[in-house]
Amino acid sequence: MRAYRNLPIKLKLGLLVLAAAGTTCILSFGGFIAYEVHSLTERNTADLTSVADVMAWGLAAPLSFKDSASAEANLAALQGTLAGLKDAQSLRSLSASVADSSVATATAASSGVAGSYAVEVTQLAQAHKVASSGFANTTDTVGTGTLTFAFGTFDGAAFALNGTTPTRTVSIGSGQQTLSGIRDAVNTANIGVTATIVNDGSVAGNRLVFTSNTSGAANSLKVTVADSDTNDVDASGLSQLAYDPAAAVGNGRNLTQKVVAQNALLSIDGIAVSKASNIVSDAIQGVTLNLLKTNISYPDIIIFIYC
Repeated sequence: MRAYRNLPIKLKLGLLVLAAAGTTCILSFGGFIAYEVHSLTERNTADLTSVADVMAWGLAAPLSFKDSASAEANLAALQGTLAGLKDAQSLRSLSASVADSSVATATAASSGVAGSYAVEVTQLAQAHKVASSGFANTTDTVGTGTLTFAFGTFDGAAFALNGTTPTRTVSIGSGQQTLSGIRDAVNTANIGVTATIVNDGSVAGNRLVFTSNTSGAANSLKVTVADSDTNDVDASGLSQLAYDPAAAVGNGRNLTQKVVAQNALLSIDGIAVSKASNIVSDAIQGVTLNLLKTNISYPDIIIFIYC
């Protein structure tokens, strides 16, 4: 301080001016810093609000933090929406395609494994069809009694029940004894068999056709008749519709097989596969095949599954 008092007055004034200027600069700088901090806070708040709006898109209500209860409710909803992201499996996108879509189509599920498979379809699955002899009119009388339908396999010598489909019986009364009446009675009974009448164009061309509703070799039909005329196997009365594949023609085998019951046969990478349906969902993991035709002459089609 003594040294300061001994300084010339001009120097003292100069030092005072410098001190005042320095203080002004410091205060200005401090104000600038405070302003920037405030601006940064506002920008961050705006950015966070935008992020919250984006994250809340698709929720039942936008994110709101007006009070703790609403914050907890909205955050719980957001947590539920994003919970699936923890599972990498849920983020996978799989698709399947077949080189020749006229042979088969394919769809992939999330459980599928990426890869390619060589598929050869040698036989399509079919549902059993049997047809009666011809009638001149759909109103012609056939007979009364009962028709019993059994489902199973026929190995060329004997018929065996499949053990899963119950035997079903349809009563044919006096008001249902015509060709069309029997058709309607069978269809109304909803027993797993569809009855139709096909006209082949001949004079006596109306034929009653029974079709199993389920394809596959284990769903062949056997039709047993209890005929009101007491003869259950001859080609007269209701027994005209009897069909025992192991019986003699005209003596219990009075319908004619038109479409044989058979499984779909295919190979996948050389592995033989047999399925009752042309829709195969349990052969390739995560892939459902819809078989449309055989491709024996060009055996390999490739199914690609993309992650």
